[in-house]
Amino acid sequence: MTDAATQCGENAGQTVDSIWFENTHPGACPFVEDTRVEAVRRNGDKIETLAGMLDWRVRGVARDIVRSRVVPATDAPALSDQLPMTAPAFCQKAADLMAERGKTYDKGGKAERSMAATVTAFNAITGRNLSEPEGWLLMSLVKRVR
Repeated sequence: MTDAATQCGENAGQTVDSIWFENTHPGACPFVEDTRVEAVRRNGDKIETLAGMLDWRVRGVARDIVRSRVVPATDAPALSDQLPMTAPAFCQKAADLMAERGKTYDKGGKAERSMAATVTAFNAITGRNLSEPEGWLLMSLVKRVR
């Protein structure tokens, strides 16, 4: 995709970076994979990344991409400014993201403790003796199978 004006339909005369595209593609990435895009998930989360890094399948779940647009070149930081990311910078970015997510998901300002509660409830219902690490392993497998 380029910043050149589109030539057809209701979007005639608009630049590509000003057009939001509805995601009706059954798994196909609608952009060149190294195109910088802004995308909105079904649950309302917004993401900005390279198009090839996203899962474009439409499955009817919260993480589905429902619309996207090319990020204007003036808005997008140069990839050379972002890469290569050093290991400490990568770990710090991950820690910052976890802290930010914790503000949303942790109850009463306490650290994440939902797996222990989940495993306790599972064991009570099933009569099994699943450990907390086994619960995390199960969660990891569920996410990988998706």
